[in-house]
Amino acid sequence: MMTDLDLFIRDFNRVRDLGFTPSTRRSNTGIGKTFEDLMGVVENNIAEPDLHGFEIKSQRNLSGSYVTLFTKSPTMPIGANTYLRQSYGSYDVSYPDVQVLHTSMFHGRFNTHIAGSSFSIRIDHLEERLYIVVQRADGSLDESVYYSFENLRQATQKIENLAFVTADTRTINDIEHFHFTNAVIFYDFISFEHFLDLVEQGLIMYDVRIGAYKTGSKRGKTHDHGSGFRIKKENMSLLYEQSIVI
Repeated sequence: MMTDLDLFIRDFNRVRDLGFTPSTRRSNTGIGKTFEDLMGVVENNIAEPDLHGFEIKSQRNLSGSYVTLFTKSPTMPIGANTYLRQSYGSYDVSYPDVQVLHTSMFHGRFNTHIAGSSFSIRIDHLEERLYIVVQRADGSLDESVYYSFENLRQATQKIENLAFVTADTRTINDIEHFHFTNAVIFYDFISFEHFLDLVEQGLIMYDVRIGAYKTGSKRGKTHDHGSGFRIKKENMSLLYEQSIVI
């Protein structure tokens, strides 16, 4: 009887043998949607892994070094992303009346942001919370936004087994095509506590991508583009006991 790993390898090899195939979505997320379509994954937002027990992450060859592990809105307060955007965001270049907030932050050190505030994250093991810390221009701190350990632990359950897939890309008749060439399977997630250790070591960053609708009836309302936790490709193995290249 084939294991989940055997099934994933079988299906990936089938997709790899297809060569270049046209993107099924015209956007930056086309690579992930195309691979999942070819693998037979039904698009969803549920907290379960994508296919055969594996969460799928895909990336173009030669693209950026960071990979998003998972995205999740803060636990508290309600509407936290809207609060952060309206309180500390900058104004969009093309739509100067619309605020957005794009920034990357690490544990234990503050970044700089064009709007004047600085951002960091802080883990409190006694309270079992991960705080988004904002240092205002006057030096005062805002720690009203946080994730509970319980919510983060639930989020990491989706990446207990993870497949990282890369693809060559070319444009044919103005349509991007992908050839999925390589995959690394990571499994046996070490622990949630180890995940927090890597955050504290600065090896996992928190990336905020909070936009706003520019037109239509929702103009000015928050459009969360996927704020979440990211890690460098070369450090992904630190989260797992085992990995295999296919």
